[in-house]
Amino acid sequence: MKKRITISLLVIILIFTTTLPAYAQGKFTGDRIPAFNTGARVVAVALAEVGYKEGTGNYSKYGKWNGRNKIAWCGSFVSWCAHQAGVPTASIKRYSDNCTAEFKWFISEKRWKNSNYKPKPGDVIFLDTSYKYNHTGLVVKCSNDIVYTVEGNAGDMVKQKQYSVKDDRIMGYGIPEYDTAKTYADSSLLGQQEVTLNSKSISIKTKSKSTLTASVSKKTTVTTKIWTSTNPLICTVNSKGVITGKSAGVAYVSVEITSGDVARCKVTVK
Repeated sequence: MKKRITISLLVIILIFTTTLPAYAQGKFTGDRIPAFNTGARVVAVALAEVGYKEGTGNYSKYGKWNGRNKIAWCGSFVSWCAHQAGVPTASIKRYSDNCTAEFKWFISEKRWKNSNYKPKPGDVIFLDTSYKYNHTGLVVKCSNDIVYTVEGNAGDMVKQKQYSVKDDRIMGYGIPEYDTAKTYADSSLLGQQEVTLNSKSISIKTKSKSTLTASVSKKTTVTTKIWTSTNPLICTVNSKGVITGKSAGVAYVSVEITSGDVARCKVTVK
C-alpha cells in the first residue's frame, strides 16, 4: 500500500514539473525562485537601490521618471520600484508629491490597514511624526514585532530602516493587489527572448564590487531587467548589475527579463 502511494506521488510531481513554463524549468534548483508580480519582487527591486543618493536640488531618477523631479521623492521611489517589477498602476498608482492623497487612495480602494496590522513584504508603509502622512516606503518584512523597510528620500538617499510595530510614527499601510496583478512575463515573448550573463560564477572580496553584464537575444522591444540576490547579507546587486560583497559566503545573483527568462551567477564572497 505504501509503495502505491509513493509511486502516485512521484507521478503527480512529474506531471507538475513537465507542465511548468519552459523558462521556469531547470531554473534556480535549490534556490529561491524570483517572484512574479509580488511584494517580494518589488522589495527585491527596492533593495537593489539602497545607497542611491539624490542630486542637487532634490534631483532623483525616481522623480524624473515620475515627471515630478526636484521635490520630495519618497512616493516616486515606491512607484518606480513597482513599475520596474512590472506591477500595474491598478495595484500601486503613480504617486504625486502628496502622500496624504496616496493614503486616501488606498482607503478609497478599500485596501488600507491601520497600524495594528502585521504588514507583509511589499506593503506600502505610511509614516509621520506630525500625523500628516508625509512619508512613505516599502515593507521588507515584519519579524519579532519589528517592521523592516526600504525608503526613498530618507536622509536624501535610499535607506533600509526599522521600527517597532507600536511606533507612533506608523500611521498605517496600503495593501497593493499583487495577487490579482497580471502575469509579469510577456507571453508573446516566451521562447523568443533569452537572457545570458557574461559569467556563471565569480569570486569577490567583502566591500569590493564586480559588474555582471546581461545580454538579451532578439531585442525587438523594450526589455525590463530585474536583478536580485538570494542573500543580500552576503552580496547585493543594483539595477545595473553591480555586485557588492557584504560578508563571506555564497549567494546567487539573478537577472530576469520581460519574457520571463532568467539567468544566474554564483557569487562567492571571501
